[in-house]
Amino acid sequence: MTATQDRFTSPLERMTTLRAEAQELRPERRSDLERPPGPTKGEIWGSVLRSEIPSLEFIEWLASYGPPLTYAPMPRGDVYLLNEPELLWDAFVTAPGVKGFGVQTLRPVVGDGILTSEGARHRRHRAMVQPAFTGRQIVGYGDAMVAAIDQLDRRWSRQYDSGNARVEIVDEMSGLTLDIVGRTLFGMDFDPIADEIGPALTETLDLFTDMVHPKWMALSRYPSRARRRLVRAVGQMDAVVGDLIDQKRSQLAAGATGGRDMMTLLMTAVDPETGAHLTDDELRDEILTLILAGHETTAMLLSWTWLLLFQNPDIKEWVAQEWDAAPASLDVNAVKNLPRTRAVLAESLRLRPPAWLIDRVMLEQQEFAGYVVPQGAVVLGSQHTMHRDPRFWPDAPAFRPDRWIDESGEYTEKIVPRGAYFPFGFAPRRCIGDRFALAEAALTLALLGRRWHVVPLDPGSVVSSPSVTQRPSTGLPSLLRRRSPGG
Repeated sequence: MTATQDRFTSPLERMTTLRAEAQELRPERRSDLERPPGPTKGEIWGSVLRSEIPSLEFIEWLASYGPPLTYAPMPRGDVYLLNEPELLWDAFVTAPGVKGFGVQTLRPVVGDGILTSEGARHRRHRAMVQPAFTGRQIVGYGDAMVAAIDQLDRRWSRQYDSGNARVEIVDEMSGLTLDIVGRTLFGMDFDPIADEIGPALTETLDLFTDMVHPKWMALSRYPSRARRRLVRAVGQMDAVVGDLIDQKRSQLAAGATGGRDMMTLLMTAVDPETGAHLTDDELRDEILTLILAGHETTAMLLSWTWLLLFQNPDIKEWVAQEWDAAPASLDVNAVKNLPRTRAVLAESLRLRPPAWLIDRVMLEQQEFAGYVVPQGAVVLGSQHTMHRDPRFWPDAPAFRPDRWIDESGEYTEKIVPRGAYFPFGFAPRRCIGDRFALAEAALTLALLGRRWHVVPLDPGSVVSSPSVTQRPSTGLPSLLRRRSPGG
């Protein structure tokens, strides 16, 4: 590697900045306000000491006190879980706020990219990245997506023909989506770096549970084992990203146009106000953000979907009819003609949303459902609880993709109350790559699903391990079986 760890702002420096900003935002807890129902301070501390934060069970417990909202006296300050669609819309779209601790905790890893930044920087960088995710650009990525999927299919065939039908689906989907990110957003082959950046990304994701625990702010000041692991993983990713920047810069200097991949767009973009290009630190932050977000969420969406289809064979047969009837050659344009596949993905995002919790710090005092939420308080919205709320979803626990199909057999989202379904967040902070991810996932399901049965070895033991994303706790060890049309 030609890049060194000190080329970029270190994670330790970012942790120091994060602690200072968190302390500045932390308000005094007011005693003059009427609070919504919720657990006591003693009950919250019991959950902290039992390391139940973060967990799906903890969020379900908070949600059980609502609707419309729940109050939790967390160690870092006032927290309100919103349980009404309109309140969520008001808090995350209308009310002035900044991203809360859950997202900001990632700053030692991804820096100040579009995932974590706010204000003018966020608007400027989002405008630079946006051209890489237009509808026309996503169509242009289609051939590269299909090529990556076909490469995985050929590798599975070679492995299967050699007598080894066993695969680890979470690893396979993570590798595939990382390959697609490299081919499309970066215009590069990520195979040579997969063995370096993949484990470092996994290590970081595994550490996130420690990083969002209330004790992390204090422990991150000292050289704990978790902090050393984080610094080492970030250093490995920084070295890879530094090399990517150098390679692309050399290509551009040699006269290569670089096409319209995201990395070229970022490296050639000029700030209209200052005339400046992005610094290496800024490039690093955006590149690492898009590597992490661009493959992790889609990989988890696909992993959970394979499991759900196996657990619901009638639905698997229903969607496979669409795959068998589709043209032999599929591209991104064909995705709109796969309503059942799109419905399967929407239902998977409802039941197993990779992003399962979002937070926002209120910059001004707000009133929600008659309760005053003070400036500096944190409001939460949980995809996990809202997507399963029986008030908005008939037969909520069931995997029912048909709910997304209208009478004419077309895919529709008209069933969704505003604020009750938000797998990619809310405008204007909705995930910039949502259409990219859904196109990629639909092509993967259709192309691999009509060629292979994915048979999890122990589906009953798979539980969720919520970290940055909602992940299968022990992966998804599976067997492959060849599938023929109609079979």
